[in-house]
Amino acid sequence: MEEKAMKYKYFAFLVVFSILAMLAFLSSSNAAEPTVVLKIGHIPTYHGIRTVWFGNSGNAQVHLSFTAPWDLTNGPKQKKITEILVEKADAFDGNKFPDATFAIERTSGGQKEYRFYKKIKNGVYWLGSSTPPQNPNINNFAFAPAVRLLLLPSKTGLQAVQNSNFVSPEGTFPFTMTVKIIGKGKVIVGAGSFNDAVMVQQKLVLSGDPPFIVYQWYAPFVGRVAEIRSLDGETNELFTTASEFTWMKSCAMP
Repeated sequence: MEEKAMKYKYFAFLVVFSILAMLAFLSSSNAAEPTVVLKIGHIPTYHGIRTVWFGNSGNAQVHLSFTAPWDLTNGPKQKKITEILVEKADAFDGNKFPDATFAIERTSGGQKEYRFYKKIKNGVYWLGSSTPPQNPNINNFAFAPAVRLLLLPSKTGLQAVQNSNFVSPEGTFPFTMTVKIIGKGKVIVGAGSFNDAVMVQQKLVLSGDPPFIVYQWYAPFVGRVAEIRSLDGETNELFTTASEFTWMKSCAMP
């Protein structure tokens, strides 16, 4: 009996030791693993996603911070914008953007604009935009090459500098855009409260024009939920006056 009891104690010790060793291994592995917030699968591109946004008319006051949480529900509400994710073939002039993997139909003030994007493993790229001719303000342009708006996987501190050209009927204008993942955490907009979102900074320097700064927030499985653009010529990263401030009011998945 005594020998049998000793065997049970020995096996129990092995089980406990194995569990503790496994927990220690997992703990050390998680500590050493880089924090990845967003990957390609976290950015939805289902056709039929419909979002409604609030925006500003005229300049808007902002209170920017590089530290989460970001509560953007006090943003402007003067303008309503609707965005629908559509197939490239259903977008106006979609054949001009053969590399696009999806398009967004954007309606603001009765005017439609189609924006063309490409989502691949290392990021989300903007290829350009087209506007149907019946709209009062024609806004047709392309980026050559396409510009990467979001870096994937999104790790805080990740940065990329890219040179491109803004090609429009008025001419071709070179520019440089620096994209950086500023931080991660909770972002709150009208559509809800989203954990593990990332704040992205885009600094643009256009040839012959003043520079400006854009911030975008991306939430897992939702995508972009807010965007704030500075005035032209802004150099202060935490600026207090924005030329554009849009934030998501609602989101409906197909």
